Amino acid sequence: TFRAVLDSTNLHWLAGFPLDAYYDPARPIAAQKGRILDAFRKYALRFRGEPRLIGYVFGEEVPAGYNGKFAGAPRNLARSWLPRPRHDRRRLG
Repeated sequence: TFRAVLDSTNLHWLAGFPLDAYYDPARPIAAQKGRILDAFRKYALRFRGEPRLIGYVFGEEVPAGYNGKFAGAPRNLARSWLPRPRHDRRRLG
């Protein structure tokens, strides 16, 4: 099995979560954020406890041909999905 091969070779893996089902050139990807995150939550739960899973690849094909898949500028993808950085105002030293 896949898991046995990983164990015997001491390898780890990344699980890919495709976004193909959510491509809609008439809508920005942010408009489907809730639906996508709900599906991703269910997907990720399938792999809970897998010792060799080191992360997820989320929509690896999204940047290729972005404008044919979603409305809006690609830069809005990061702005609408990633948390804003917090600035630490404490002084070091």
